[in-house]
Amino acid sequence: MSAQPASSAAGGFLVGRVGGAPVRIGYSWLVLALVVVVAVAPNVKAVRPDLGSGAYAVGLAVALVLLVAVLAHEFAHALVARAFGAHVVAIVADLFGGHTSFDGRALGPGRSALVAFAGPLANGLLGGLFYLFTSGMQSGVPLYLLDRFALVNVFLAAFNLLPGLPLDGGQLVESAVWAVTRNRHKGTVIAAWCGRVLTVLVVLWWVVLPLAQGGGLSSTLVWSLLIASFLWRGASAALTRGQALGRLDAVSLGQLLVVLPVLWDTDPVGMAARQSPGGAIVVSPAGIPVGLVLPDGIGQVPPERREATPVGAVLLRQPETWVIEATSDDALPVVQELAARNLPVAVVRREGHLLGLIQTADVQRVLSGGSVDR
Repeated sequence: MSAQPASSAAGGFLVGRVGGAPVRIGYSWLVLALVVVVAVAPNVKAVRPDLGSGAYAVGLAVALVLLVAVLAHEFAHALVARAFGAHVVAIVADLFGGHTSFDGRALGPGRSALVAFAGPLANGLLGGLFYLFTSGMQSGVPLYLLDRFALVNVFLAAFNLLPGLPLDGGQLVESAVWAVTRNRHKGTVIAAWCGRVLTVLVVLWWVVLPLAQGGGLSSTLVWSLLIASFLWRGASAALTRGQALGRLDAVSLGQLLVVLPVLWDTDPVGMAARQSPGGAIVVSPAGIPVGLVLPDGIGQVPPERREATPVGAVLLRQPETWVIEATSDDALPVVQELAARNLPVAVVRREGHLLGLIQTADVQRVLSGGSVDR
């Protein structure tokens, strides 16, 4: 369970909205529910043989109890993120627990830490309250379910505070390193390595050690392997992201931009051919960038007709969202906008002045460790 940077909402069953953000139950959650039912029902039958097939209904109720605890965790992330002005994209519960996607670019290390801590705090409070609530109850199925709810919440609170990404505790490590170094991506890398170390410890303690002591295949071993797989995948993804964004930090916005001449849409194609072999940015009579004239478009016009043909005739029109405003020489905010708008190319403008083009292909080359040659 974790709070994550904004991403597209996962598929699944839409069950509601929180502050406008869709709440989805991923299809993979059905697998988790089935595993819980199969694991719980035999234990219930052993204690209450009179329930018969009703033991499976109790198992399903336990799966729903787990779902409620996960959603409470994610709702806490979402509500605190919204309180700090972040846009919450989606809340999802799935096979590996759940996650809350939100746009936290404007949050500093302190607020990011509070968003991360909100989930475990909600589970811890719920667990404590339900332990108090059930202390005077008589034994029975209601007590069993409420007790499971309390136990699940306490487990989620403790597990998610472990210090390694992709867990909330890892995000607390990230925020701490970020606050000290003023470098968020360095915090991500360190917290991701903590997540990998945590994964190794999980495998050593709950898989390797029991097998070395002669233990065989068990549900604990299987669950430990699943948890280790989840942790390793999440830590590795965070490590890749942190390293890539760290490389991007070393590149200025100017290094990513392709500088092209700016033409009116009424200017002749011949002017575009003379001014730049790579084409030009085209603006409307109002001075708004509307598209590009590229070498292929210029080549479609015979040389003898280029002075009489306006570039608007061969314009490769772009969507209105292709204009990105830059406030500094920092490339990251512009790259984040480029990704958020899902554009292959955008024109970058600062205080009304067009700086040039930024291309997704160039950004990806830098993120993968390459360079952009101009």
